[in-house]
Amino acid sequence: MQGCRPVFVVAILKVRFTRNGKSIGLFNGFIISLCVCYLTNSYDWTQEQLSKPLPSGKKFLFVKDGAMCIINRLDKLPKVPFKHTFLIRDPLRSAESTRRLFMSFWRYDGKPEDFDMYHQNPYLDLDLLPPNPPYEVWRYVKANIDPNPVVIDADDLQTFPEQTLRKYCEAVNIPFKKSYVNWEESDKSLKYYNGCIDQMVLGKQIHAFEAAFASTCFKPITSPKPRFDDLTPDGQRFVRENQDGYKEMYDSRIKPE
Repeated sequence: MQGCRPVFVVAILKVRFTRNGKSIGLFNGFIISLCVCYLTNSYDWTQEQLSKPLPSGKKFLFVKDGAMCIINRLDKLPKVPFKHTFLIRDPLRSAESTRRLFMSFWRYDGKPEDFDMYHQNPYLDLDLLPPNPPYEVWRYVKANIDPNPVVIDADDLQTFPEQTLRKYCEAVNIPFKKSYVNWEESDKSLKYYNGCIDQMVLGKQIHAFEAAFASTCFKPITSPKPRFDDLTPDGQRFVRENQDGYKEMYDSRIKPE
């Protein structure tokens, strides 16, 4: 890897969380990092690779990342004309699922209602990020790269998968295929991924992708949207910080018609 010094690291972590002197949970697990790079070099290297012409015989290149991973390095986005797509979800729905993911990821064993995703996270300090990274990246892309990036709402995708994906394929100039909405139950797709393999391995260990690997299609939403007053304090903060940006992005989404 150019411009990167690879270092193989296995970190064994045992962290006890306390509140007012009282133990409220334990993270007991390990994080494996297959390649730790100097960040400036790794961002530069990634930008360089994504800006190269497609390999012979390839028609499309999909790149997926979380907004929080690039929010402080927006100048490192590819310099070639990618069509940026933002997948959004109502914060009222995503607040609790985000908490569950973090609790699983850190193997938190305390009471769920005592967990605080902002202050009991031994790896990622959310207070160091802007309140709504996807919204901030979307605004940057609109102002500097593409005034009309694609926005897909998760509820639309689950409820109207074929209509939504047909609209998406039209927006990015890719022929639609029926196989995009039905697939075989399998995790074999992992072998085709180029990216952070250690993250995918850890995701499998904590069953973060279990429902996805066991699925064969998009399933309509059946659960009601949570009420704000029923959320935990950190969940309510999550909604407050993300709701306005979500609504603005939602208004510009692809509409399944």
